Amino acid sequence: MDQQPAFVAANDQRLRRLIATGYFPAELPPPFTTRSFAQHSVGLAKLWDGAGIRKFWTAPEHFSIPRYNQVRRKLSIVNPINQLHVAQLISDNWDDIKLRLQRSSITEFHPEIVGSGGGRAVTGVNFDGVSRRRAEILASYGRYVKTDIARFYPSVYARAHWRKA
Repeated sequence: MDQQPAFVAANDQRLRRLIATGYFPAELPPPFTTRSFAQHSVGLAKLWDGAGIRKFWTAPEHFSIPRYNQVRRKLSIVNPINQLHVAQLISDNWDDIKLRLQRSSITEFHPEIVGSGGGRAVTGVNFDGVSRRRAEILASYGRYVKTDIARFYPSVYARAHWRKA
């Protein structure tokens, strides 16, 4: 077993949390876990950076699960190396990311990376606030614009691969 250092930097704690409870979809059953990967994530990130193991294009593994009204939900799991690099980028730059997100006066997303507990690593979506805000907009304007980022991550991976070519 690796011994933990006496001082653990906040970004290292965030990285471990993002990998432990932010990598695999919450819908996976308990036997599927990334806790071991999270325990070694800081060391692996340093090792992979030192060895020149960088992000590369891979196709995520897709699967679908049942959802309400017989509609299925498509979930994906990306390559662990790429996920570690993304999580490291977020954890290292979290303070700047959070400040940028706080600038918005219209969002109902106020993210926090929760340091402990059994829930997900990132919290802060007020679904009741989203519904209330939608009702306010519809009452005032009769329509509203809604975006769906479900295809965001695959498009980011495709764009990153395209730029390198």
